[in-house]
Amino acid sequence: FDKYENRDYKVNDSGDIMADPIFFSSQSFCIRTALGEKHRVIYFPTELLSDISAALEQNPDYRKTWTTVPPMIRDTGYLISDWLWSVRDLTVTEEQITALHAMLAEEIRSCEFASWYSLLTSGANAPFSLVYSTLDGVTARHIVLPIFPEIAPQTTRMMLSYFEDDTAALELSIKRIRDQLSQNDAYSCNISGDVALRTENYGFESYAIEIKDIYDSKLDLILSHALPADRVTNETAYVSLSIGTYNDDSDELWKQTYSESYGLIPLDMTREEILTQIIEMKVEEEGGNKFPAETSKPDSDPLPR
Repeated sequence: FDKYENRDYKVNDSGDIMADPIFFSSQSFCIRTALGEKHRVIYFPTELLSDISAALEQNPDYRKTWTTVPPMIRDTGYLISDWLWSVRDLTVTEEQITALHAMLAEEIRSCEFASWYSLLTSGANAPFSLVYSTLDGVTARHIVLPIFPEIAPQTTRMMLSYFEDDTAALELSIKRIRDQLSQNDAYSCNISGDVALRTENYGFESYAIEIKDIYDSKLDLILSHALPADRVTNETAYVSLSIGTYNDDSDELWKQTYSESYGLIPLDMTREEILTQIIEMKVEEEGGNKFPAETSKPDSDPLPR
C-alpha cells in the first residue's frame, strides 16, 4: 500500500492540498473457531478488484457460493427501486416474481464471475432489487438481490415488460387531466418525479424532476422518448412519475380526487440530454468527467458507500 500512502499532492490556487481520489471496496468474512465466530471487514483499493477476483475465481467452492442464488419462500418476494423514490415498491404478481427469481438465478449462475464480484464489492448501485426471504436451516433470512442490467439483461427486460403499459397509461392520464382542467378551473394538479441515471463509478444515482404543472413540456419529452423493454441497454435511464389532482373548491380536509403512479419508464436519451433537458442542470467538464454543475459529485472519501 506504499504507493497509495505516497501519492503526489498538489496545491491549487486557493491553497488547498489536492490529491487524486482513491476508491475503496470492502469484503466481509467470518472466522469460525472453537470459541465462536468473529466477523471482520477489510478494505482495499477498488483497482485491485480484478486481481483479487481472478484469484478467487480459481476456487470452485467460492465461485459457486457467490453465483448460487438461494431459493425463495413463496409469497415473500417483491421488487424495489432505491433510485426511483416516487414508486419505491413496484407492484407485480406472485407468478411474475417467481419467474424473475428463476431467470435472475440462472443469469447469475452463468455470468462472468469477475464482473459480478466487482459490482457487489465496489458498492455499485443497481437500479432495481429483488427482495425475498429464504430458509437457512430453520431460520428465515432476508435477502436483497440487486438486478444489474449488465449481469442480468434478460431479467431486466422481463421485469420492464411488466410495466410497458405504464407509458400508454401515463399518456392517457395526462390527456384526461389536461381536458379536465381546461373545463373546470376548480381543479389543480400536483406532479412529482425522479430519474435513475447511470453513473461511471457507482452504477445509478437519483435526481428529482421539477415539473411545474400538467402542461409542462417535460411530460411530452418523456413520453416521446419512452423506450420499449426489448431495447434497453446497460446505460438506459429510468423515470417514475406520481400525479395527483385536487378539487380546490372542496371544503373537505382531504381534497385529492385522483392519484396515480407510473413506476418504470425507460428513457431513450443520453445522460447529458437528461441532465440538461429534464433535470435542467448545467453540465460542466472537470478532470475529464462530466458532472451536473449544481449537484454534489460522487463521494471521494476512501470508504465504500
